[in-house]
Amino acid sequence: MDLMTRFMLPLSCCVALLIGFMRSPEPARAPTLSLDALRERLNAQLWPTYPLSVSQPELPSQLCAPPLSTQALSSALVMGDTRADRAGLGPSARWPSLSTEALKRDPQLLVHLGDWVTRGGELTEWRHALEAALQMGLPILTVRGNHDRGPHWLSLGLDATPSTRATVSPLRVTRVGESLVYLLDTEATALEAREAVEAHAQASGERGLCFHPQQVLWVQHRPVWSRGPHGSDERGWARWLVPALERLEVQVLLAGHDHNYERMERSLGVGAERRAAPGGLLYLTSGGAGAVTAPLPDLSWRVSADQRSQDRALSAHFSGAPHTLSLSFGEEGLQITAWSTPREGVSERLDETFIEARRPHQNGIGIRLKGR
Repeated sequence: MDLMTRFMLPLSCCVALLIGFMRSPEPARAPTLSLDALRERLNAQLWPTYPLSVSQPELPSQLCAPPLSTQALSSALVMGDTRADRAGLGPSARWPSLSTEALKRDPQLLVHLGDWVTRGGELTEWRHALEAALQMGLPILTVRGNHDRGPHWLSLGLDATPSTRATVSPLRVTRVGESLVYLLDTEATALEAREAVEAHAQASGERGLCFHPQQVLWVQHRPVWSRGPHGSDERGWARWLVPALERLEVQVLLAGHDHNYERMERSLGVGAERRAAPGGLLYLTSGGAGAVTAPLPDLSWRVSADQRSQDRALSAHFSGAPHTLSLSFGEEGLQITAWSTPREGVSERLDETFIEARRPHQNGIGIRLKGR
């Protein structure tokens, strides 16, 4: 670690803590919905997803059946790490300003990148956080964050998959309009995650879906590449995950975990072979809807000098501003806009990028649908 990083790390931590303590605490309150009513409403608003595994590696036929085949969608809201900044109270004190401003852009779906709560074993936190999300009136598509671990993720049905399972599915898939969306649980064991991902990647072939996905998106909690406090490749999965993502023609990976916004240049490869490529994969980190954000990059102690240098060269935009993302789906492609919301009633464009729509058999690799 260089001298500047050694100096800036404790300074940035002090700044972050100061900001957190200066903000007004959330008022203590009781949940308004009974637990049964919360489950019922949540079940009605969760976007359906389907597990992929070694025994069921191919895309399910439900992607081509109602309601997914009939739900047109042109816009989505992305929020990451909305967990409470005061233990036992939730969601974050930034929720009112961020959610109010985001709703002005008329999203049709909430994509949550995990870390709904601070303590995954505390049901009261879950009830507060989910009630606030349900009040937005949007369907919800989400992955599990590291702070979400505990019994309530499954008991509340947040996987939105068949409820007969006793464990979280490491890999799920769904259809959002004309986009194919994968969801990876980065809290699964490395073996479970790798087996599910690689089994699905190997099952892909020339026979296509009943629809041509204009975008292929990947959603998970922990980022692959990041200059935030947790750093790149925190779980050491990149060497097998990145090749699988590229084989599946994933265009955008959305992650949270680090409490900042970061857009990497589109890239291909892993390790020494990683390089910028105009048609490569776009890696986005959006963990800025939580309590305290990271104002500076390159603060992780775990990242090697070579990895840090590579990340710096490929990082296109980094910000510690509280923010949300807007996804706008169109025939030409996907517009991604980051919106900074420093306070209620104020919203500013932070960054934006455009991903062109996929063309049929773009790389000679199709996606096989089970039963076709």
